[in-house]
Amino acid sequence: MAKYLVIVESPAKVKTIKKFLGKNYEVTASNGHVRDLPKSQMGIDFEHDFEPKYITIRGKGEILAKLRKEVKKADRVYLATDPDREGEAISWHLSKALKLDEKADDKKVFRISFNEITKNAVKASLKTPREIDMDLVNAQQAGLALAASFPVSPLSPLYPADLVREYDRDETLAALRAAGQDTGETRELVLLVNEEDRFRLTSAQFIAEHLSLLDWHITVRQLPWEDYLAALAAGEFDLYYGEVRLTADWDLRDLTGTGGALNYGHWSHPDTSRLLQELAGAEDRTAAMRSLCAHLKDQAPILPVCFKSTSVLTQAEAVEGLDPTAAEPFYALGQCVIHLQEP
Repeated sequence: MAKYLVIVESPAKVKTIKKFLGKNYEVTASNGHVRDLPKSQMGIDFEHDFEPKYITIRGKGEILAKLRKEVKKADRVYLATDPDREGEAISWHLSKALKLDEKADDKKVFRISFNEITKNAVKASLKTPREIDMDLVNAQQAGLALAASFPVSPLSPLYPADLVREYDRDETLAALRAAGQDTGETRELVLLVNEEDRFRLTSAQFIAEHLSLLDWHITVRQLPWEDYLAALAAGEFDLYYGEVRLTADWDLRDLTGTGGALNYGHWSHPDTSRLLQELAGAEDRTAAMRSLCAHLKDQAPILPVCFKSTSVLTQAEAVEGLDPTAAEPFYALGQCVIHLQEP
């Protein structure tokens, strides 16, 4: 008789769902996420398209060992984690940790989801199994990143792709030497970063390590969000790691203009101001953008690393349950809750 394994997130659901499905089904739980980025080392592979490097979460080894035993006994595996972005990512992590993608030839693996714990909903999900939705997984990882050399979204038709070129270590060293940064006297620099975003923190540590060249020694100063903003406003930094989510028609004056709201480094250059103004009123915006980006390339006041396209920004605590994906920013909009303040 065939054996089926259903893996859910919460152990609280196991008994109820098993009662719905009968003796041919084994139901077990992952207890949430089983893998995460490492806290003590670089968790992003910058050499291979910013690929995350995951490890098993401490304490989840025994759970995975139990799941592997159950997988061996099953003819079919159903990943039934929660029907949201986090749940989709957990299913993907389980498929990797349990090597389910390697068992596709001899074991059928499916993703199922249901919005309520009822007999009808659970049984209906088994009739409509599917593959893991990688759009949701990528959204959870904030993984769909595009490299760029200028503070312009690569998704914009104005992005001058022909100005892009690769930068290597030898070129960077040569540029630093030409700028007089090879005197043998160490210069201590502070790189400011918000500690509440692990991707941003590990990126800052990587940047600090690889920019600590010749006369530079860069220390990462990690602060909670409010303290990070206060340090930016007070100018208490030499470098800061920032992130700006750009739309294709975003106004660059906020970031590179004199007195711009996001210009924490107080960058100011008369040509920059002129070119920004020309761009704002240009009929040929492509040519105006090219002139501006060629100028920024020479001046290099800002070094964008990558731009993400899977986030929706809302006021804190105003919207609950919105799960944007790369393909659909307002995925599951009908299920979200909007909290209105009393007038």
